[in-house]
Amino acid sequence: MKHLDIAGFCQEAAATEGWNVLSNGLNKAIELCGSRLVSAYAIGSLAHGGFAPAASDVDLVLIFDRADASAQASVRRIQDEIQTELKTPLARRLSVFWSSWNDLARRSGVGRFPLADQEDLIRHGLLVWGEDRRASMVLPEPAQMKAALVIESARFIIEKLAVPQKDALLREPARLIAHGVRDTTKAVLFPVRFLYTADVGRTAGNPESVAHFCRRHAGAASDLVSAAFEWRQSGALGSESSSLRQLSRGLLPVYRELTSTYQQALESYYQPSLAQEMIHWWKRIMER
Repeated sequence: MKHLDIAGFCQEAAATEGWNVLSNGLNKAIELCGSRLVSAYAIGSLAHGGFAPAASDVDLVLIFDRADASAQASVRRIQDEIQTELKTPLARRLSVFWSSWNDLARRSGVGRFPLADQEDLIRHGLLVWGEDRRASMVLPEPAQMKAALVIESARFIIEKLAVPQKDALLREPARLIAHGVRDTTKAVLFPVRFLYTADVGRTAGNPESVAHFCRRHAGAASDLVSAAFEWRQSGALGSESSSLRQLSRGLLPVYRELTSTYQQALESYYQPSLAQEMIHWWKRIMER
């Protein structure tokens, strides 16, 4: 079996374990899929920097000759077998995006490949196997791209973040801290990345998003975002009293900015239902 020379890609010592997981996932894809696998890339923080072993996912792109049920089954098997064989927390965070070049070129939506990750592939993807055919991909024009990304982000927010089980964690940061550094930093930094998209009209990793947020905001929210980025990179929260104080002061202002910004943007893009979801979510967060 061919092994990826991770030394040629790994520019950050902290990312070595992530590249090892990605290499194993790629080799498993080559083993299981053979000639059906056309191209493979690393995206996400492994590709554009800022990988944090305690918090990051390992994002692997697999491009098949056809995006069909067999390809989907192969992706599930790859993830299952890597988790079983490596038995590490990071192996459980192997995230596989997949489609075919034809479907990406036509923006058919077949496979698993959100627009935000297509943009990441074009801008930052690192080819680790096969043919580089990104030139065949065409993203929407900037204004359309911004609208599409905001709407896609809003749907993700409503589905993944705006769930009642998580509302209490935002109101009671001590419970959030008990979930550990990964969940705590995601609770802070996910909104920051979505706010970057709403402001700029494209996606960005944590370093760029955090810098953008801190340039535009001051006070408790900015202090928390800076601290959360440090927690993410170090893999550990600060002292319990310090972390709790920063979360108690800054977390709700971050979410108020997120819901308000997306409500206004969604109304401007004629998405009243999604805008109302943002209003209802904020009201639910504030319920005591």
